[in-house]
Amino acid sequence: MQGKKPPSPETFIAGRDALENLEPLKQLFTWIGQHIHANRISAARLLGGAAAIATHTVSPVAGTAAYLVNTAGDWVDGAVARNAGQRTKEGAILDPLVDKIVTGMTLWYIAAVHSNDNLPFLAAVGVSTLTDFIVQRMRGPFRSQLHDALKAALHPTLCEAIPPGENIQKIEATTLGKIKFILQSLAVTALLSLPGNDTVENIFAAGSLGVCVGLGANSLVKRIRQSKKPRA
Repeated sequence: MQGKKPPSPETFIAGRDALENLEPLKQLFTWIGQHIHANRISAARLLGGAAAIATHTVSPVAGTAAYLVNTAGDWVDGAVARNAGQRTKEGAILDPLVDKIVTGMTLWYIAAVHSNDNLPFLAAVGVSTLTDFIVQRMRGPFRSQLHDALKAALHPTLCEAIPPGENIQKIEATTLGKIKFILQSLAVTALLSLPGNDTVENIFAAGSLGVCVGLGANSLVKRIRQSKKPRA
């Protein structure tokens, strides 16, 4: 008896689109797009991430709340781009780059200030950062990415628009990748809300190792399958 297949990326996308197509939200995102470009919302999340860290040094509760609000901006900028017709190829580079920078600097802040020299946790933060670095590098040379990201943030109206329905992602989104993003956001929230908690840090370490192994195995299986396909 075969087990059920995990939800496909299309399932996540369909759920997201159904939510965004609710008329009140659709109108809200369109209205936001009329006042601020989606790419600038993405860029602002860099400042939001730094502000969340600064706030956390004073109040862990307020800092955690600020991180959650800033993380929600990752959905908002995409929703605005889709509903206000502001999807751009440069913005598609800026958005994941901001995600990884904010996540990385937040994790390293926790590691530096609150980890109590928990070596498994420090190793997990390093592995998580390295994994994000490799994934982002697969999108192209960093110099080119930085150029596109700056253009998206500073001159969003000059960016190259993405035709409706076109998927420009060079790396196919996988269910495991979606799960990694969700778990990573939840883990950072837990780490911020319970700073210095060894149990939470060890759970993060074990989870990061498991996800990285899973991503590696998934990539290896894909490569093996591709190598077995007959060449034209």
